[in-house]
Amino acid sequence: MAKLRLLLELPDDALISSEDLADELEVTNRTITNYTREPNGLAYLYVGNKRHHFVGSAKRYLKSRERRPNPTRERSIESPA
Repeated sequence: MAKLRLLLELPDDALISSEDLADELEVTNRTITNYTREPNGLAYLYVGNKRHHFVGSAKRYLKSRERRPNPTRERSIESPA
């Protein structure tokens, strides 16, 4: 389970490097790169030659990937006529 310490402690306008974000989410740097290449993917900006992400943007992106199970269909019990 990811620790998510940095994402919870840092303000939304703080910057986090792709490497630190990968460590925080316990994924590889390649996975973070793949997230940025998706349509409506993880936003980033370059500071020098390193890719960084605003903490708030990373949180919103992760929230957008949340999946919910299909709701259980309620079945009506029909009485025999």
